[in-house]
Amino acid sequence: MGAGPLPRTVGQVLPTSHMERSHLGVRGRSIGGLKGKGYRVDSLKPSDIGTQVAHQFEEQLKRTALSDDIPEKGMRDGEYFMPHLAPAMARQYATKEIKAALDDLECGRNFYAAYEPRNKEISERVTQLFGGGPL
Repeated sequence: MGAGPLPRTVGQVLPTSHMERSHLGVRGRSIGGLKGKGYRVDSLKPSDIGTQVAHQFEEQLKRTALSDDIPEKGMRDGEYFMPHLAPAMARQYATKEIKAALDDLECGRNFYAAYEPRNKEISERVTQLFGGGPL
């Protein structure tokens, strides 16, 4: 039924190129820029870099929601109601989140320009080899 044996490793399907190795330096500068601006960087995986700053704000929102006076009755584990914030507090959070998004764009500008085309190429290659939809 299949087209033959599958490659044993991803490296056989997607060999590491000089271009990929050079992305490590760009990724390091992006991460260093975020750390230098005071953001927590939990993962060095390229697919995680773009979501880490946003996840920190989601974690803060969840902590705020779970500590407010709105009971989470009937909610599944990990779900919560959006907290009610005073307009001044909401503006404060929005200002911080907008600044973080701009910092993330500034620090990751070169990284994303290198990463996104390669990520698309890899996803298309995996789809061609193994079937399925886009990753």
